[in-house]
Amino acid sequence: MPNCWDCPDTEAKYRGTSGHAKFKAEMFKLSENKIKDIDAVLVLNFEKNGQANYIGGATFLEIYDAFRMNKRFIL
Repeated sequence: MPNCWDCPDTEAKYRGTSGHAKFKAEMFKLSENKIKDIDAVLVLNFEKNGQANYIGGATFLEIYDAFRMNKRFIL
């Protein structure tokens, strides 16, 4: 599952603080480590703010990491 899927407001606690960059770096590293241990990444890109098939920055990076590690990614 994606980082913070069970508590999506987690990042909001760090915005505007000096710890925000550290939090983001930890989340990107955690995501990269998760992808190393799986066979494929399933991307469910729902509509967001009226934009169909929305893929945000973090999801894009997860797709890229899967590609880089020769893992399958399913959109």
